[in-house]
Amino acid sequence: MNTTAKLLLHCPDQPGILAEVTNFITINRGNIIYLDQYVDHVENIFLCV
Repeated sequence: MNTTAKLLLHCPDQPGILAEVTNFITINRGNIIYLDQYVDHVENIFLCV
């Protein structure tokens, strides 16, 4: 059985966000098929789809 999920992330930008998220996915035997990220430098907001 294949299970899929979509993660939308919106938070203040800081170093290590993607490292923490991808590490969690790896530890839980997940696989990232697509990842897109954007930083709004004016608002200091990190967005990930």
